[in-house]
Amino acid sequence: MTVRPGLTGWAQVHGGQKMSATDKAAIDIWYVKNPSTAVDCKIFVKTIGDVIFGERVDRGLVKHVWQDLTNAGICRLSPSNKEMMRAGSAELAPATVQKSSRTAA
Repeated sequence: MTVRPGLTGWAQVHGGQKMSATDKAAIDIWYVKNPSTAVDCKIFVKTIGDVIFGERVDRGLVKHVWQDLTNAGICRLSPSNKEMMRAGSAELAPATVQKSSRTAA
């Protein structure tokens, strides 16, 4: 599946410039792995909201995405970052993400 770049996206409407590049990449990977017309509609609606009210980081979504990617074997988190996720801190430093030995299809 190919995803073409556009003016908005799942990562942009959930934090955009206010979140780390690593978190944005994780959200983009999740979006590619979970295609849905419903998500595309949510992107459209949230884009309008962001234009009117400004960007806000959705820490809950970031945490959910990292957990999904870890459970799918796409990435692994270090033990210290698993603890950070449990404590509610969703933003992870790029150096803490480890490549999984399992390749995604």
